[in-house]
Amino acid sequence: MSYAIFPTFTATNGGPAWPVKKTPSFRTIVQIPANNRGENRISLTPYPIWKFELVFDILKGDYATASSALQTLAGFMGSVQGSYQNWLYSDPYDNAVTAMNFGTGDGATKTFQLTRTIGGMVDLIQNLNGTPTIYVSGSPVTPASISPTGLVTFTSAPANAAPITWTGSFYFLCRFEEDEWADLEEFLYQRWQLTSLKFRSVLL
Repeated sequence: MSYAIFPTFTATNGGPAWPVKKTPSFRTIVQIPANNRGENRISLTPYPIWKFELVFDILKGDYATASSALQTLAGFMGSVQGSYQNWLYSDPYDNAVTAMNFGTGDGATKTFQLTRTIGGMVDLIQNLNGTPTIYVSGSPVTPASISPTGLVTFTSAPANAAPITWTGSFYFLCRFEEDEWADLEEFLYQRWQLTSLKFRSVLL
């Protein structure tokens, strides 16, 4: 399935400004005994969901001006029907990895899921931007296939203890948090402001 890609903006027409908010989110079931001792906790999310919030200090144009920043952003939201459809976001500061480990061969396993490591956290990579380069023990190899959700299948199983790495670019699959922008306002003629654009990543 193909997804729409979040538009890019030029400095002259307006676009995202600082601050940019981005945080990993998890979901945990917590059961607290009556005596408050020995809590039981179950993690429901082994991989993070990323929550984003962008600020647009200025969006030039209006709904009728073709290719204006406002028409571009509003048109994109309309094309995905608010929070209904998923779309792709290329984080300008976090969209690629180099020689990132995503598995270790055991001589039998042929399929590995693309991931990246952030400190001690493992992040699932499911949406590639272009074709990645896959390495086994530091040497580039051509896998039998790479699925749309980042599953890499080798023709022959990598050797036991062989490190498996990848280099490439990726998108975050996202959806808007809300179906409308309550704080979008025109503060001057053809000068709009959106103080909070919230969206979140989606795992398949």
